[in-house]
Formats: sequence, structure tokens, C-alpha cells
Amino acid sequence: MKKILIGSIIFSLTIMNCGKVKDDPEITASITKAVANCEVDTRYASLKNCKENADKDLKDMIKNKGPAASLPSLAVALNNDDIKVAATAASVMYSNIKDYMTKVSEKPESVDGKVLDLFMKGLEKYKSEYFTMYAVRSVVHLAMIKGDKKIIGFLKSHSEKAVKSEGLTYLMQFGRMKVFDEVKELAGDKETVRIALKNPRNMYKLSADEEKTVCDWAMGFLDSEDMTASGNAAMTIATRCKGEYLDKLLDKVEKAAEAGELKGDYKSSLTNFSFSCQSFMGSQPTGTTEQCERKAKILEKAQ
Repeated sequence: MKKILIGSIIFSLTIMNCGKVKDDPEITASITKAVANCEVDTRYASLKNCKENADKDLKDMIKNKGPAASLPSLAVALNNDDIKVAATAASVMYSNIKDYMTKVSEKPESVDGKVLDLFMKGLEKYKSEYFTMYAVRSVVHLAMIKGDKKIIGFLKSHSEKAVKSEGLTYLMQFGRMKVFDEVKELAGDKETVRIALKNPRNMYKLSADEEKTVCDWAMGFLDSEDMTASGNAAMTIATRCKGEYLDKLLDKVEKAAEAGELKGDYKSSLTNFSFSCQSFMGSQPTGTTEQCERKAKILEKAQ
């Protein structure tokens, strides 16, 4: 019975290919094996109680082949009529693809644009399914790397809050300032202002111009009466800005501490999401000695 099931899934995946996006037979076979030998959670995209190391074998294969070589097969699988196959693809994308897309960004031509189109079809096909939340970040990364913004409109109108938030939060990681106008538009809506202000925190190695643009923008929300906006602005300034921006942030959180309101996002801007006060792996502190001493005093008073 198991052989019949495996054969059926492979046939389904092969037909799905249709010569447009070519899957890797080894990856397809490994996905098929995982579906046949694991309990597939089709809500949370997880593989449980697997036999024959099917889950480990699949993830090891994806890791060894790398994102560019794996994405076509995962796009095909995400479109499969069997929701277990699609959820398995999402599971692998979350654990083995989303954090490794820098390799694709270094060589965008390594992934054909048709792969992105196929991923979009899969997200649309399973639009009502929560498990797509685990696939969407990788698709957003690919879209931004390829310079394709159509996924933004798709996500803005998405009915599943978790999918919408997960996707839109990572626009600037690879889209950077090319999608800044779209991110600023998100900041104009109370429901998505948090998502907008989190975006720069997913950018790395900002240029001087990028830093100034982002920090000037975030400063505009620091005094907002909307605590979600103000608190997220504080965390963005603390992690992506230096100099006078940090001085103004410290002014803000010091007042909050004096009023007994140093909590939530404000407190995080001095703790979990804060400027550095020590060198780390060759990177110099982003806060000055005076700013770091001031931060410590504010936290001490707030105890």
C-alpha cells in the first residue's frame, strides 16, 4: 500500500512539473518518503514520529543541495493537490531555506523567475491554510531578490493575519530601500505600523545613507500617542541608529522610567533590542560610553 502511495505522489509531482519548472527527482523522492513515513501536521507544517529518518534525510538533502537548487522542487511541491506534500514543502522552507537566502541574493540569476511565479500560485492555492505562514518568508525573500513586488499586494489583502505579518515584516531584508515607499505606506495603517517599523530591524549592514533615511523616519514615530508605533520606533532606533538618535531615544525612555512606564517595547529598547556597549566579533559598540552608562542608570532606577 505504501508503494502505491509513494508512486501516486511522485506521479502527481511529475505531472505538476509540466516542463515549466523542473524539479529535482532526488528532492521529490525525499519529500515523497517524508509524507509516507511521517505524521504531517497540515496546520503547523511539522513532521512528527517519522520512520526511517525520513525527516532528517529530507532536511539534510536540502541543506546539502542549497537554496537555489532546492527551490524549484519546493515550488512544485507547494502546488501539489495533496496538502501533506504542500505542508512538507513549507516545513522545509521554514527550517532549511528562509535563513539561507543570502546565497541566492549573491547570484539572483541562479533561480528562474518562473519558480517565483509557481510559489505565488501555491500561496494562492492554499491561501486559506495556516501552514503557508511557514513558506511565505522564503517566497518574500525570493521576490525581493528578483525585484518583483507583486507579492506585496497579495500579502496586504491576505485574510490570514499570521501569513500577512510574517511576509510583510521581511520586505526590507533583501528589498532594502527599493521597497521603502511600500513600507512607509504600511506605517500609515494602525494595523500594520508595527510591521513597517520592524522592517529595518531585518536589514543588515546598512550604508550611511540607508541608516540616515531609516533613522530619520523612525524618529517621526517616537513621540506617537500610539504605543505600538512609539515602542517599535524605539526598538528600531536602538538597534539601527547611533549618535544623536540614541540620545533622543534615551530622553524618551528616561521619561517613561520616571513615570513608571518603562515596560514592553520601551524596556526592550534598553534590553533585548538595544544598542551594543561592547565589541562583538570584531564589531565596535554602537553606543558611546556615556550613552551606555546612561542606559544602565535608567534600567537601575526602573528596578
